Amino acid sequence: MIRFAKNFVVLVYIFAGVVSAWSAENEVERDFDSIVRVGQMRGVPVKWDLDANMRVFEEQVQAAAKLGADVFITPECWLDGYAAPDPESTPARLRTVAQPLEGSPYLDRVAKFADDLDMWICFAFTSLEDGEIYNTCGLWNRDGELTGVYHKTHIQTHDRQYAIGMGLPVWGSEWGKLGMMI
Repeated sequence: MIRFAKNFVVLVYIFAGVVSAWSAENEVERDFDSIVRVGQMRGVPVKWDLDANMRVFEEQVQAAAKLGADVFITPECWLDGYAAPDPESTPARLRTVAQPLEGSPYLDRVAKFADDLDMWICFAFTSLEDGEIYNTCGLWNRDGELTGVYHKTHIQTHDRQYAIGMGLPVWGSEWGKLGMMI
């Protein structure tokens, strides 16, 4: 089932490990506690405008929470508007919008939303780690803790400004193992 909110949030219901059992009358019973409600953010971010993109994220994550989302997912490089394909993009300019994993006011806000809304958030941004910039997706749990970080592994021509991710990690969650890929 897909539902569209007026702010372009898409809510998808996923049956995670649904158990079906036949009763004496051959009726199927479902374990509806295993439903995962996934809110997928839709929209076109503004290249290089972190504040504008953060405002749209905040509106849509709150709309998804009102619809009962358990997980909220943003598009690739949402925070900086996927600025890498911009003809004026350079590694030096991308560094100006790259976020450290600790101490970023934007990522701190993502963590607060995850905690306040009791929601897992998969948030995409450009990160700055150990002097390298990455096309990154972070995963925050319901307590606002950064559970995992994925760096894009399959770099396109315009992505060559980023360092290449070297793994496909997975992390534990209340539903089982989760992984991300850009």
